[in-house]
Amino acid sequence: MAGLKLINLQKKFGNNAVVDKLNVDIKDGEFVTFLGPSGCGKTTTLRMVAGFIKPTKGSISIDGKIISSYEDNTFLPPDKRDMGMVFQTYAVWPHMNVFKNIAYPLKFKKYSKKETKERVSVTLSLVKLEGFEDRFPHQMSGGQQQRVALARAVVMEPSVLLLDEPLSNLDAKLRESMRYEIVELQQRLAITVVYVTHDQIEAMSMSDRVVVMDQGIVQQIGSPQNVYQNPSNKFVANFIGMANFIPCEIVNREKSVVRVKLNDGSGKNFLTVPVINEKDYSNNVTVVIRPEDIDVLPSDGQEGTIGTLVRQTYIGDRNDCTIQFGDVLLRVHTQNKFTLNIGEEVKLVLSNPVLLNT
Repeated sequence: MAGLKLINLQKKFGNNAVVDKLNVDIKDGEFVTFLGPSGCGKTTTLRMVAGFIKPTKGSISIDGKIISSYEDNTFLPPDKRDMGMVFQTYAVWPHMNVFKNIAYPLKFKKYSKKETKERVSVTLSLVKLEGFEDRFPHQMSGGQQQRVALARAVVMEPSVLLLDEPLSNLDAKLRESMRYEIVELQQRLAITVVYVTHDQIEAMSMSDRVVVMDQGIVQQIGSPQNVYQNPSNKFVANFIGMANFIPCEIVNREKSVVRVKLNDGSGKNFLTVPVINEKDYSNNVTVVIRPEDIDVLPSDGQEGTIGTLVRQTYIGDRNDCTIQFGDVLLRVHTQNKFTLNIGEEVKLVLSNPVLLNT
């Protein structure tokens, strides 16, 4: 195992900083995912860690040993970094069978034939490919080829395993099963993993921590639960899952809660939101609330937070509703069994709100 530290990392192409002021401290045996939209700098970060490109500024170290530092003019090549890499396109050699693909990295360490056979055999067992030694890539499914790529990356028992969107070429069901297999493999090997993806489900279901990036800047670092339930800004709230944004005005603040008036046009609806004491807010703020945190009830002429049902779609385990709430259209996921009619007034019960500056 090995810890990985990235300090003030920057990469410029011309005058464009695709990664800037990136600081991440990855612990031994931790599974950390860099998550963000295309062009946010996550793959560039991974390629700097792997040694495929040189940073413009900053340093990278493994267990305190500097492997890349612009300031100290240090740069170890990829083969000296004790890292395994799995690419998006698998990159298995079509002219080699499974055994030779996996054994290829061992050639450079001059292992004996017996040692090579033993290591490949153990690794095949780890990725559940026993009996596939003589098959060629064209005789295997995409998931099996991805396992070969994983096996080739871990056969040398690297300190850090790097994965660059390894599941993006697989179908939905296979992606789901491979997510669990990769996590299971990481836990069995107790290896440090740096994973790159734009898929929020992958990041949330696999990671110990998620590094959310946008336009080369880290927006938030935290556990999947933390970044989902307590987004640091509107970008994170909007990118991780689905979120509603309700404009409001602060009425008063007491200790760790803020009372806000919802700008729905009625002037009647208020909400109490728990907040971090140290955070400063302007008068005009935004309440962020997830679709599953809104209950929809028949209004029955009662007072309360009222909206109008615009659309309702049955999708099996829940109803996906759109509610007109003042000038805002709210997305709501509800499991209510009663029937509501389009155009009907409904009562909304809001829970787990998060407050952000507008």
